Amino acid sequence: MADSRPGSEPGYDIVIVHYRNVAQVTELVGQIRGWSRAPRHVVVVDNSGEFAAAPAALRAVGVEVVNSPGNPGYAAAVNAGLRYLHNSGSEHVLLATQDASASPVAVENLLRCLQAHPEAGVAAPLLLFRSNPEQVFSAGGMLDAKGRTYHGGYRAAASQWVGQPDFDVAWADGAFLLVRKSALEAVGHLREDFFLYFEEVEFQLRLRLQGWTVRLVPNAVCAQEPGNYTPYLRVRNRILFLSVFPHYFDLRLRFSLLDFVRTCAIAVRDRRLSGILWAWRGLQDGRKGIGGKPPSSPFRGERNAAGRPVGAAFPVEREIASAQSQRGEA
Repeated sequence: MADSRPGSEPGYDIVIVHYRNVAQVTELVGQIRGWSRAPRHVVVVDNSGEFAAAPAALRAVGVEVVNSPGNPGYAAAVNAGLRYLHNSGSEHVLLATQDASASPVAVENLLRCLQAHPEAGVAAPLLLFRSNPEQVFSAGGMLDAKGRTYHGGYRAAASQWVGQPDFDVAWADGAFLLVRKSALEAVGHLREDFFLYFEEVEFQLRLRLQGWTVRLVPNAVCAQEPGNYTPYLRVRNRILFLSVFPHYFDLRLRFSLLDFVRTCAIAVRDRRLSGILWAWRGLQDGRKGIGGKPPSSPFRGERNAAGRPVGAAFPVEREIASAQSQRGEA
């Protein structure tokens, strides 16, 4: 699926994260073949092992498969794809989840944005709900002083956003992101500690701290269906996120407790009382700095073959201090 047309620079590659839905990947690859700007490489990172015998139809159109068994999470899959494409020669890489869907000119408009804004490390589309493409899921993300995240334009009419000028945002959803490779090289790959959710927020904040911007392109229209944001990951990952940027987000314990209370209230509202147990486990693991894949039970710790607890210790790096040092700030 290489783009061999003359004058088609800058080139880009695609990393698709797959987990247990070959049909969605096949649908997305079919769409890619109709896009106005073709990629050089399409790599599917298989987190479920279902591509052991990859569908012949996908291999026939040049799709490359990287096996990543055991479902290590979104960021781990993205990073595996980035390592595979390290010497591809493309200037950009598109990160996509398997359920993403894009208009034929979406990527072309994202590429134009990055060409027009050399300071931008990421260009992201207007995301609509797949189940209701008349409604906006995300017009870029917001991040408040307490480290809470919000989707701009949530549930607004898509017609209010399509055609608007590009603008800077704090972060954009990881379902569909065009990333400049030089920005990736400057700040490093995505953190794998979160397993799922918050890794793209942390990555884009790291970018912005080093002077890059994140652009939302309303004329690049895509769609996806939000996944299940579990009580465990909702509580734990925000605590881990706050621990990475202590200079930005103080009073971490207070805000993590508020998150716990809100998550429990949602569980009661939805009559899923097990969510309270999972939120409590997320609170405990977050405060202990335990990242990685969630446990299978909220009641007990799990151990691997070596007898060690499952879940990696979350390394707290002084990202703010590092970025300020590079900019010569006090």
